Amino acid sequence: ISAGVIVAAHAVLGRHVFCNRGVRIGHHTRVGDFTTLQPGANLAGLIVVGEAAYVGMGAIVTERLSVGSGATVAAGAVVLHDVAPRTMVAGNPAVVKKEGVDAR
Repeated sequence: ISAGVIVAAHAVLGRHVFCNRGVRIGHHTRVGDFTTLQPGANLAGLIVVGEAAYVGMGAIVTERLSVGSGATVAAGAVVLHDVAPRTMVAGNPAVVKKEGVDAR
């Protein structure tokens, strides 16, 4: 966990989760093992992030969503819907760019 990271009440981080500078993790959020959260990523409350997911710099995942295992949220993306496993999303609002592969 790097400088300036905020982890809210009842959030759970799995093993080997990397939280870069300024990451914010909302209440009751679960982050799976081996996930990477880049600088300024913002996970609102009640989110489930699967294992080995990647959330890019400055990305925002809005409340009550899931980001599947092996999924990638591109830098600056604003996620308004669930992200399927092994899918890459990008943009504002985020849309699917790749499916069915480890997008990283």
